Amino acid sequence: MKGARATNNVLLAQLMASKGVAARALLRSVNNLGVSGGALLGAVALVVNTRRALAAILLADALSFLLALFLFSRLRPTPAAARKQGDKSWAALRDRPFLALTVVNGLMSLQYYVLTLALPLWVVQESSAPDWTFPALLALNTLVVAGGQIRVSRGIHDVPSAVRHLRVAGLVFLGSMALFAVTGWLSGGQAVALLVVAVVLHSVAEIWHASGSFEVSVGLAPAASVGTYQAVYNLGLSGAEAVAPAVVIGCCIGAGTWGWVALGVLFALAGAVTPSVARRAGGNLATT
Repeated sequence: MKGARATNNVLLAQLMASKGVAARALLRSVNNLGVSGGALLGAVALVVNTRRALAAILLADALSFLLALFLFSRLRPTPAAARKQGDKSWAALRDRPFLALTVVNGLMSLQYYVLTLALPLWVVQESSAPDWTFPALLALNTLVVAGGQIRVSRGIHDVPSAVRHLRVAGLVFLGSMALFAVTGWLSGGQAVALLVVAVVLHSVAEIWHASGSFEVSVGLAPAASVGTYQAVYNLGLSGAEAVAPAVVIGCCIGAGTWGWVALGVLFALAGAVTPSVARRAGGNLATT
């Protein structure tokens, strides 16, 4: 599943070159709806709690992979894709500016784990919000991302517009993290209201980050090496996933209020340096 991110990006770059960001926005919307639907079915199976219900969920999951295999088998390589098979496999690892961009995106990608790792612990342990607030906030994030992905990412159409949105996303992440931090000082109703605002802001910034990151990763990769460059770029996401439990929980729960702010500053700094790093990765390409 880890390699699916790079593979999906390459497929979009080759099959829908003129609509890459829009296509990926639609896919992320459908993906979020699928995740929500799958979670709902899983919850139903757990509530029923019978051997037959649990077996049915596992069987349905297995059948979904067979369906995906059938759909992929219907795709045919484009002429451009066939010519790109002879690219240099190690070129991306020698491209230091692109590696720097990979690291910067990896740092900002820690934001994906704020809502899933830190927020539930913060709501239950450190805030006065009711425990049911977290699943409601997670559902809100899903709705905002699924419903707003296409509209919010509409302004991202090339590398310059992508890095501008990434820079703004970093600042919005800083704002949302500061709001999360403040909720620890508020009473129940006030905490819930501010958590809702913070999640909405975080979700909008998440959309900008996801769409902008895709456009940058594809737009700054040599046409003959999109596949290998995507594989390297996704190392940043894998690295973020590996360190997220220690970093995100350590900052937001271990360090408390100021840990949220510190992590928000990291996101803002990552967004701030993205234009200059992307400029170097793109050579003479103007990114601001």
